[in-house]
Amino acid sequence: MELLKKQRIWSKYTTFLVMLGIGLFFSPYISIFNEFGVFVTGGVAEISRSDQGFLSSLPALLLIASVTFIISMTIFLLFKYILRVNVGGHALDDIFALHQDADYHFQNFVILIALEEVVARWLFLGVLPEMFPASGTVGFYTFLIIGNSLWSLIHLLNFKDRKDKRKIYMVLPQFIVGVFFSYIFVKHGLVASIVAHLAYNTILFAATKVNVYRLKEAIIDFIIIGVTIFLASILSAKSVFDIVPWFNGVYDSASLADWKVVDYICVFLSMGSILSLIFNLLMYDAGTDDTKLDNVKMFEAIIIGVPSIVVIIIASNGILALFIDGLLMRGIVITLLLSLLGKSPSVSGAMKRFWTGLATTFILIVGIVSVGFWSGLLIAGVVMIYNQCASMLSKEFSS
Repeated sequence: MELLKKQRIWSKYTTFLVMLGIGLFFSPYISIFNEFGVFVTGGVAEISRSDQGFLSSLPALLLIASVTFIISMTIFLLFKYILRVNVGGHALDDIFALHQDADYHFQNFVILIALEEVVARWLFLGVLPEMFPASGTVGFYTFLIIGNSLWSLIHLLNFKDRKDKRKIYMVLPQFIVGVFFSYIFVKHGLVASIVAHLAYNTILFAATKVNVYRLKEAIIDFIIIGVTIFLASILSAKSVFDIVPWFNGVYDSASLADWKVVDYICVFLSMGSILSLIFNLLMYDAGTDDTKLDNVKMFEAIIIGVPSIVVIIIASNGILALFIDGLLMRGIVITLLLSLLGKSPSVSGAMKRFWTGLATTFILIVGIVSVGFWSGLLIAGVVMIYNQCASMLSKEFSS
Protein backbone atom coordinates (compact mmCIF):
# COMPACT_ATOMS: atom_id res chain seq x y z
CA MET A 1 0.00 0.00 0.00
CA GLU A 2 2.88 2.35 0.78
CA LEU A 3 4.39 1.65 -2.64
CA LEU A 4 1.06 2.44 -4.33
CA LYS A 5 0.84 5.72 -2.39
CA LYS A 6 4.33 6.72 -3.55
CA GLN A 7 3.46 5.90 -7.15
CA ARG A 8 0.31 8.03 -6.91
CA ILE A 9 2.34 11.03 -5.76
CA TRP A 10 4.93 10.41 -8.48
CA SER A 11 2.30 10.14 -11.23
CA LYS A 12 0.53 13.31 -10.16
CA TYR A 13 3.43 15.69 -9.77
CA THR A 14 5.60 14.39 -12.60
CA THR A 15 2.59 14.77 -14.91
CA PHE A 16 2.36 18.38 -13.77
CA LEU A 17 6.08 18.95 -14.38
CA VAL A 18 5.95 17.35 -17.84
CA MET A 19 3.01 19.52 -18.90
CA LEU A 20 4.61 22.64 -17.46
CA GLY A 21 7.90 21.83 -19.21
CA ILE A 22 6.23 21.29 -22.58
CA GLY A 23 4.28 24.50 -22.18
CA LEU A 24 7.28 26.63 -21.24
CA PHE A 25 9.53 25.13 -23.92
CA PHE A 26 7.18 24.99 -26.90
CA SER A 27 4.71 27.85 -26.35
CA PRO A 28 5.18 31.66 -26.43
CA TYR A 29 4.31 31.81 -22.75
CA ILE A 30 5.12 35.50 -22.30
CA SER A 31 2.67 36.57 -24.99
CA ILE A 32 0.08 34.08 -23.64
CA PHE A 33 0.21 35.56 -20.14
CA ASN A 34 0.15 39.10 -21.55
CA GLU A 35 -2.92 38.31 -23.63
CA PHE A 36 -4.60 36.61 -20.69
CA GLY A 37 -3.99 39.80 -18.70
CA VAL A 38 -5.77 41.75 -21.43
CA PHE A 39 -8.63 39.24 -21.33
CA VAL A 40 -9.24 39.46 -17.58
CA THR A 41 -9.09 43.26 -17.59
CA GLY A 42 -11.97 43.62 -20.03
CA GLY A 43 -10.24 43.35 -23.38
CA VAL A 44 -12.06 40.37 -24.83
CA ALA A 45 -12.60 42.30 -28.08
CA GLU A 46 -8.82 42.45 -28.52
CA ILE A 47 -8.40 38.65 -28.34
CA SER A 48 -8.01 37.35 -31.88
CA ARG A 49 -8.99 33.77 -32.68
CA SER A 50 -5.93 31.57 -33.16
CA ASP A 51 -5.26 30.54 -36.77
CA GLN A 52 -2.64 27.94 -35.80
CA GLY A 53 -3.07 24.23 -36.28
CA PHE A 54 -4.63 22.73 -33.19
CA LEU A 55 -1.55 20.72 -32.26
CA SER A 56 0.56 23.85 -32.51
CA SER A 57 -1.68 25.30 -29.79
CA LEU A 58 -1.50 22.18 -27.59
CA PRO A 59 1.63 23.32 -25.64
CA ALA A 60 -0.25 26.49 -24.71
CA LEU A 61 -3.16 24.42 -23.44
CA LEU A 62 -0.84 22.23 -21.37
CA LEU A 63 0.87 25.35 -19.99
CA ILE A 64 -2.44 26.86 -18.90
CA ALA A 65 -3.56 23.53 -17.40
CA SER A 66 -0.38 23.29 -15.33
CA VAL A 67 -0.56 26.95 -14.22
CA THR A 68 -4.17 26.53 -13.12
CA PHE A 69 -3.10 23.44 -11.18
CA ILE A 70 -0.54 25.55 -9.27
CA ILE A 71 -3.16 28.19 -8.48
CA SER A 72 -5.87 25.75 -7.40
CA MET A 73 -3.49 23.69 -5.24
CA THR A 74 -2.14 26.85 -3.56
CA ILE A 75 -5.64 28.05 -2.67
CA PHE A 76 -6.69 24.56 -1.57
CA LEU A 77 -3.70 24.21 0.78
CA LEU A 78 -4.25 27.74 2.10
CA PHE A 79 -7.82 26.96 3.14
CA LYS A 80 -7.08 23.48 4.41
CA TYR A 81 -3.95 24.07 6.53
CA ILE A 82 -4.01 27.79 7.36
CA LEU A 83 -7.71 28.61 7.60
CA ARG A 84 -8.45 25.07 8.87
CA VAL A 85 -11.44 24.45 6.61
CA ASN A 86 -12.26 20.76 7.04
CA VAL A 87 -13.01 19.57 3.51
CA GLY A 88 -13.83 15.98 4.49
CA GLY A 89 -13.80 13.23 1.89
CA HIS A 90 -14.20 13.76 -1.84
CA ALA A 91 -17.42 12.55 -3.44
CA LEU A 92 -15.54 11.41 -6.54
CA ASP A 93 -13.83 8.75 -4.43
CA ASP A 94 -17.23 7.13 -3.96
CA ILE A 95 -18.02 7.41 -7.67
CA PHE A 96 -14.77 5.70 -8.65
CA ALA A 97 -15.30 3.00 -6.04
CA LEU A 98 -18.89 2.45 -7.19
CA HIS A 99 -17.82 1.85 -10.78
CA GLN A 100 -14.64 -0.05 -9.96
CA ASP A 101 -16.01 -3.36 -11.24
CA ALA A 102 -17.64 -1.85 -14.31
CA ASP A 103 -14.47 0.02 -15.33
CA TYR A 104 -16.46 2.91 -16.82
CA HIS A 105 -14.09 5.57 -15.54
CA PHE A 106 -13.35 7.14 -18.90
CA GLN A 107 -17.01 7.48 -19.79
CA ASN A 108 -17.82 9.18 -16.48
CA PHE A 109 -14.71 11.32 -16.63
CA VAL A 110 -14.91 12.62 -20.20
CA ILE A 111 -18.67 12.96 -20.60
CA LEU A 112 -18.81 15.05 -17.45
CA ILE A 113 -15.99 17.30 -18.65
CA ALA A 114 -17.58 17.76 -22.07
CA LEU A 115 -20.95 18.66 -20.51
CA GLU A 116 -19.32 21.16 -18.16
CA GLU A 117 -17.53 22.91 -21.03
CA VAL A 118 -20.62 22.94 -23.26
CA VAL A 119 -22.70 24.61 -20.53
CA ALA A 120 -20.18 26.85 -18.74
CA ARG A 121 -18.24 27.98 -21.80
CA TRP A 122 -20.16 27.33 -25.05
CA LEU A 123 -23.60 28.30 -23.71
CA PHE A 124 -22.63 31.24 -21.51
CA LEU A 125 -19.80 32.62 -23.65
CA GLY A 126 -20.75 31.50 -27.15
CA VAL A 127 -24.54 31.33 -27.39
CA LEU A 128 -25.98 33.79 -24.87
CA PRO A 129 -23.76 36.78 -25.83
CA GLU A 130 -24.85 36.25 -29.44
CA MET A 131 -28.49 36.28 -28.38
CA PHE A 132 -27.98 39.63 -26.64
CA PRO A 133 -25.46 41.39 -28.92
CA ALA A 134 -26.44 44.85 -27.71
CA SER A 135 -24.94 44.10 -24.31
CA GLY A 136 -21.42 44.11 -25.81
CA THR A 137 -18.37 43.67 -23.62
CA VAL A 138 -20.26 44.25 -20.38
CA GLY A 139 -22.72 41.53 -21.30
CA PHE A 140 -19.93 39.08 -22.18
CA TYR A 141 -18.23 39.48 -18.81
CA THR A 142 -21.58 39.32 -17.04
CA PHE A 143 -22.25 35.96 -18.65
CA LEU A 144 -18.67 34.89 -17.86
CA ILE A 145 -19.13 35.64 -14.16
CA ILE A 146 -22.55 33.99 -14.02
CA GLY A 147 -21.47 30.90 -15.94
CA ASN A 148 -18.26 30.39 -14.00
CA SER A 149 -20.00 31.04 -10.68
CA LEU A 150 -22.62 28.40 -11.37
CA TRP A 151 -19.95 25.99 -12.59
CA SER A 152 -17.89 26.60 -9.45
CA LEU A 153 -20.83 26.20 -7.06
CA ILE A 154 -21.72 22.86 -8.62
CA HIS A 155 -18.34 21.62 -7.37
CA LEU A 156 -19.65 21.98 -3.80
CA LEU A 157 -21.22 18.59 -4.47
CA ASN A 158 -17.67 17.19 -4.48
CA PHE A 159 -17.59 17.44 -0.69
CA LYS A 160 -19.30 14.72 1.30
CA ASP A 161 -19.70 16.82 4.44
CA ARG A 162 -21.58 19.96 3.38
CA LYS A 163 -22.48 21.29 6.83
CA ASP A 164 -19.49 23.64 7.02
CA LYS A 165 -20.63 26.82 5.23
CA ARG A 166 -17.02 27.86 4.74
CA LYS A 167 -16.72 25.21 2.05
CA ILE A 168 -17.97 27.76 -0.43
CA TYR A 169 -14.45 29.21 -0.32
CA MET A 170 -13.10 25.84 -1.44
CA VAL A 171 -14.60 26.27 -4.92
CA LEU A 172 -12.70 29.52 -5.49
CA PRO A 173 -10.01 27.55 -7.39
CA GLN A 174 -12.71 26.29 -9.77
CA PHE A 175 -13.79 29.86 -10.49
CA ILE A 176 -10.23 30.92 -11.31
CA VAL A 177 -9.66 27.80 -13.41
CA GLY A 178 -12.92 28.58 -15.21
CA VAL A 179 -11.60 32.03 -16.17
CA PHE A 180 -8.55 30.39 -17.76
CA PHE A 181 -10.79 27.93 -19.63
CA SER A 182 -12.92 30.88 -20.77
CA TYR A 183 -9.84 32.51 -22.28
CA ILE A 184 -9.01 29.25 -24.08
CA PHE A 185 -12.57 29.04 -25.40
CA VAL A 186 -12.38 32.56 -26.81
CA LYS A 187 -8.91 32.02 -28.26
CA HIS A 188 -9.09 28.44 -29.53
CA GLY A 189 -12.70 27.24 -29.35
CA LEU A 190 -14.78 24.61 -27.55
CA VAL A 191 -12.67 21.56 -28.42
CA ALA A 192 -9.57 23.31 -27.06
CA SER A 193 -11.32 24.15 -23.76
CA ILE A 194 -12.39 20.50 -23.44
CA VAL A 195 -8.83 19.29 -24.09
CA ALA A 196 -7.40 21.82 -21.61
CA HIS A 197 -9.98 20.67 -19.03
CA LEU A 198 -8.93 17.07 -19.73
CA ALA A 199 -5.28 18.01 -19.24
CA TYR A 200 -6.03 19.80 -15.97
CA ASN A 201 -8.03 16.87 -14.61
CA THR A 202 -5.38 14.46 -15.83
CA ILE A 203 -2.98 16.08 -13.36
CA LEU A 204 -5.54 15.96 -10.57
CA PHE A 205 -6.52 12.33 -11.09
CA ALA A 206 -3.20 10.86 -12.21
CA ALA A 207 -3.00 9.55 -8.65
CA THR A 208 -6.18 7.47 -8.93
CA LYS A 209 -4.90 3.99 -9.66
CA VAL A 210 -5.34 0.44 -8.45
CA ASN A 211 -2.22 -1.20 -9.78
CA VAL A 212 1.29 -1.06 -8.35
CA TYR A 213 3.70 -0.81 -11.28
CA ARG A 214 6.23 -3.44 -10.23
CA LEU A 215 9.84 -3.85 -11.24
CA LYS A 216 9.15 -7.02 -13.25
CA GLU A 217 6.46 -5.27 -15.32
CA ALA A 218 8.73 -2.28 -15.90
CA ILE A 219 11.62 -4.44 -17.12
CA ILE A 220 9.40 -6.39 -19.54
CA ASP A 221 7.81 -3.20 -20.90
CA PHE A 222 11.13 -1.41 -21.33
CA ILE A 223 12.62 -4.43 -23.13
CA ILE A 224 9.69 -4.56 -25.56
CA ILE A 225 9.87 -0.79 -26.14
CA GLY A 226 13.63 -0.93 -26.65
CA VAL A 227 13.41 -3.82 -29.12
CA THR A 228 10.67 -2.03 -31.05
CA ILE A 229 12.67 1.18 -31.42
CA PHE A 230 15.83 -0.79 -32.29
CA LEU A 231 14.11 -2.82 -35.01
CA ALA A 232 12.44 0.29 -36.40
CA SER A 233 15.80 2.09 -36.64
CA ILE A 234 17.31 -0.86 -38.52
CA LEU A 235 14.48 -1.24 -41.02
CA SER A 236 14.17 2.47 -41.76
CA ALA A 237 16.53 5.43 -41.60
CA LYS A 238 13.66 7.90 -41.37
CA SER A 239 13.16 9.95 -38.21
CA VAL A 240 10.05 10.78 -36.20
CA PHE A 241 11.10 14.43 -36.56
CA ASP A 242 10.28 14.23 -40.28
CA ILE A 243 6.57 14.19 -39.42
CA VAL A 244 6.75 17.52 -37.54
CA PRO A 245 4.83 19.32 -40.35
CA TRP A 246 1.82 17.13 -39.54
CA PHE A 247 1.73 18.58 -36.04
CA ASN A 248 1.83 22.13 -37.38
CA GLY A 249 -1.45 21.70 -39.18
CA VAL A 250 0.11 21.03 -42.61
CA TYR A 251 -2.29 18.39 -43.90
CA ASP A 252 -2.62 19.31 -47.58
CA SER A 253 0.97 18.23 -48.23
CA ALA A 254 1.02 15.36 -45.75
CA SER A 255 2.81 12.96 -48.08
CA LEU A 256 6.53 12.78 -47.28
CA ALA A 257 9.04 12.64 -50.11
CA ASP A 258 10.91 9.35 -50.64
CA TRP A 259 8.94 7.59 -47.91
CA LYS A 260 7.86 4.00 -48.41
CA VAL A 261 5.24 1.99 -46.56
CA VAL A 262 7.89 0.40 -44.34
CA ASP A 263 9.13 3.88 -43.34
CA TYR A 264 5.67 4.90 -42.14
CA ILE A 265 5.29 1.64 -40.22
CA CYS A 266 8.65 2.00 -38.48
CA VAL A 267 8.15 5.66 -37.55
CA PHE A 268 4.64 5.00 -36.25
CA LEU A 269 5.91 2.12 -34.13
CA SER A 270 8.69 4.31 -32.78
CA MET A 271 6.27 7.11 -31.94
CA GLY A 272 3.91 4.72 -30.17
CA SER A 273 6.81 3.20 -28.22
CA ILE A 274 8.03 6.62 -27.12
CA LEU A 275 4.56 7.53 -25.85
CA SER A 276 4.28 4.23 -24.00
CA LEU A 277 7.69 4.84 -22.45
CA ILE A 278 6.63 8.29 -21.22
CA PHE A 279 3.47 7.01 -19.53
CA ASN A 280 5.31 4.03 -18.07
CA LEU A 281 7.89 6.38 -16.56
CA LEU A 282 5.02 8.45 -15.17
CA MET A 283 3.73 5.17 -13.66
CA TYR A 284 0.20 5.50 -14.95
CA ASP A 285 -2.12 2.64 -14.14
CA ALA A 286 -1.81 -0.16 -16.70
CA GLY A 287 -4.60 -2.23 -15.17
CA THR A 288 -4.92 -5.32 -13.05
CA ASP A 289 -5.51 -8.00 -15.65
CA ASP A 290 -2.85 -10.58 -14.88
CA THR A 291 -4.56 -13.48 -16.61
CA LYS A 292 -2.69 -15.17 -19.42
CA LEU A 293 -4.37 -15.20 -22.80
CA ASP A 294 -5.05 -18.54 -24.43
CA ASN A 295 -4.61 -19.12 -28.16
CA VAL A 296 -8.30 -18.56 -28.91
CA LYS A 297 -8.36 -15.14 -27.23
CA MET A 298 -5.12 -14.13 -28.93
CA PHE A 299 -6.57 -15.16 -32.31
CA GLU A 300 -9.76 -13.21 -31.68
CA ALA A 301 -7.89 -10.10 -30.57
CA ILE A 302 -5.54 -10.07 -33.56
CA ILE A 303 -7.65 -11.45 -36.40
CA ILE A 304 -11.01 -9.93 -35.45
CA GLY A 305 -10.39 -7.05 -33.07
CA VAL A 306 -7.57 -5.20 -34.86
CA PRO A 307 -9.14 -5.12 -38.36
CA SER A 308 -12.42 -4.00 -36.80
CA ILE A 309 -10.76 -1.03 -35.11
CA VAL A 310 -8.88 -0.12 -38.31
CA VAL A 311 -12.11 -0.18 -40.33
CA ILE A 312 -13.86 1.93 -37.67
CA ILE A 313 -11.08 4.52 -37.80
CA ILE A 314 -11.08 4.72 -41.59
CA ALA A 315 -14.88 4.79 -41.90
CA SER A 316 -15.26 7.36 -39.11
CA ASN A 317 -12.64 9.59 -40.71
CA GLY A 318 -14.47 9.45 -44.03
CA ILE A 319 -17.84 10.30 -42.48
CA LEU A 320 -16.50 13.07 -40.24
CA ALA A 321 -14.67 14.62 -43.22
CA LEU A 322 -18.12 15.68 -44.49
CA PHE A 323 -18.58 17.85 -41.39
CA ILE A 324 -15.13 18.60 -39.93
CA ASP A 325 -12.26 20.01 -41.99
CA GLY A 326 -9.46 19.72 -39.44
CA LEU A 327 -7.75 16.33 -39.48
CA LEU A 328 -6.77 16.53 -35.83
CA MET A 329 -10.30 17.49 -34.83
CA ARG A 330 -11.52 14.32 -36.53
CA GLY A 331 -8.79 12.40 -34.73
CA ILE A 332 -9.97 13.74 -31.35
CA VAL A 333 -13.58 12.76 -32.04
CA ILE A 334 -12.59 9.27 -33.22
CA THR A 335 -10.30 8.76 -30.22
CA LEU A 336 -13.06 9.82 -27.84
CA LEU A 337 -15.47 7.37 -29.48
CA LEU A 338 -12.98 4.49 -29.34
CA SER A 339 -12.07 5.34 -25.75
CA LEU A 340 -15.72 5.32 -24.75
CA LEU A 341 -15.97 1.75 -26.03
CA GLY A 342 -13.07 0.57 -23.89
CA LYS A 343 -12.75 -0.02 -20.16
CA SER A 344 -10.08 1.09 -17.72
CA PRO A 345 -9.47 0.05 -14.10
CA SER A 346 -8.97 3.65 -12.96
CA VAL A 347 -8.98 7.26 -14.14
CA SER A 348 -5.19 7.09 -14.39
CA GLY A 349 -5.48 4.16 -16.78
CA ALA A 350 -8.25 5.92 -18.71
CA MET A 351 -6.09 9.00 -19.24
CA LYS A 352 -3.19 6.87 -20.43
CA ARG A 353 -5.53 5.20 -22.91
CA PHE A 354 -6.85 8.54 -24.18
CA TRP A 355 -3.60 10.47 -24.66
CA THR A 356 -1.71 7.59 -26.29
CA GLY A 357 -4.79 6.74 -28.35
CA LEU A 358 -5.16 10.34 -29.53
CA ALA A 359 -1.62 10.49 -30.89
CA THR A 360 -1.83 7.01 -32.46
CA THR A 361 -5.20 7.68 -34.11
CA PHE A 362 -4.06 11.04 -35.48
CA ILE A 363 -0.86 9.58 -36.93
CA LEU A 364 -2.69 6.66 -38.51
CA ILE A 365 -5.27 8.97 -40.10
CA VAL A 366 -2.58 11.23 -41.54
CA GLY A 367 -0.72 8.13 -42.77
CA ILE A 368 -3.82 6.96 -44.59
CA VAL A 369 -4.25 10.39 -46.15
CA SER A 370 -0.58 10.42 -47.16
CA VAL A 371 -0.24 7.06 -48.91
CA GLY A 372 -3.79 6.25 -49.96
CA PHE A 373 -6.49 3.94 -48.68
CA TRP A 374 -5.01 0.49 -49.26
CA SER A 375 -1.46 1.34 -48.24
CA GLY A 376 -2.85 3.21 -45.24
CA LEU A 377 -4.97 0.20 -44.35
CA LEU A 378 -1.86 -2.01 -44.50
CA ILE A 379 0.14 0.43 -42.34
CA ALA A 380 -2.63 0.75 -39.75
CA GLY A 381 -3.15 -3.01 -39.63
CA VAL A 382 0.54 -3.84 -39.18
CA VAL A 383 1.05 -1.18 -36.50
CA MET A 384 -2.02 -2.17 -34.50
CA ILE A 385 -1.29 -5.90 -34.75
CA TYR A 386 2.27 -5.30 -33.59
CA ASN A 387 1.06 -3.17 -30.68
CA GLN A 388 -1.53 -5.79 -29.74
CA CYS A 389 1.10 -8.54 -29.75
CA ALA A 390 3.46 -6.38 -27.66
CA SER A 391 0.69 -5.78 -25.11
CA MET A 392 -0.04 -9.51 -24.94
CA LEU A 393 3.62 -10.36 -24.48
CA SER A 394 3.88 -7.84 -21.67
CA LYS A 395 0.92 -9.38 -19.85
CA GLU A 396 2.11 -12.92 -20.55
CA PHE A 397 5.61 -12.51 -19.12
CA SER A 398 4.80 -10.13 -16.27
CA SER A 399 1.89 -12.16 -14.87
